[in-house]
Amino acid sequence: MDELGPPERRTAFGPKDPGNNLEGPTLPLPPPKSVEDLDRMLLAIATTPSENRRVVIDYLDGLEDKEAVAELLHRELFDLPSSDTSRTGLLLSVIGQLAVPSSVDVLEKFVWMEDDQLYQPESHPHEHPDDHHHDEEGADGSMFAGSPLQARAAEMLVWVGPERAWERTREILANHPSVAVRVATIDALSYSANDHPEALERLRTTVTSSDRWAVGMPRNSSESGEDFSKKFIAFQERLDEPPAPQKRTERGREDV
Repeated sequence: MDELGPPERRTAFGPKDPGNNLEGPTLPLPPPKSVEDLDRMLLAIATTPSENRRVVIDYLDGLEDKEAVAELLHRELFDLPSSDTSRTGLLLSVIGQLAVPSSVDVLEKFVWMEDDQLYQPESHPHEHPDDHHHDEEGADGSMFAGSPLQARAAEMLVWVGPERAWERTREILANHPSVAVRVATIDALSYSANDHPEALERLRTTVTSSDRWAVGMPRNSSESGEDFSKKFIAFQERLDEPPAPQKRTERGREDV
């Protein structure tokens, strides 16, 4: 499987290598069978330089008994609230790269979890100081401050189950309270379709009117998540603040 690709915040292991200068285990490693094995694998992945990302991808794609590895990842993902959001984000990335069918329901459940369920109070995503609504969020180093893990899970949901991605994400696009999650979903669907004009038009007729600005937003494969965030903020400031999406029933949403 090829890596998910640009923008960098959606690649399996991000634009940064926080452990690049640390000594640790190196890939390949045997498939993890315990939490200790899993942490060893995560450390090896985190300390692999970004220019060697292909080593990580080939290792994960070649793992035996992926379902058993995914089951271990799922258990650790729901060891909540997260005491280490970087580790949780890496778990999501590995789940996405393994792309086993059982991960689809897991990721969908994770997308809809509340921030208070996922984050320790001291690591809770901070709202922008001018925010007055739940979905008017600021930015962090990877995307937006609000619900970054749920946004990552939404991207991985598209990545793991592309054949049913539109069906699985329709409710997210219509009713998820976080703009970060909705925009991440829009971007992932766009990228999975290679930004084909028909796919972009389908997105425009699927998303809420307040989110149409995000369809077809340019991406740069060489820019960092922080650079993307800065451009997004500047772009958003030129627009009127979008209202929060109205909760709609399944019957009330448009079918595409």
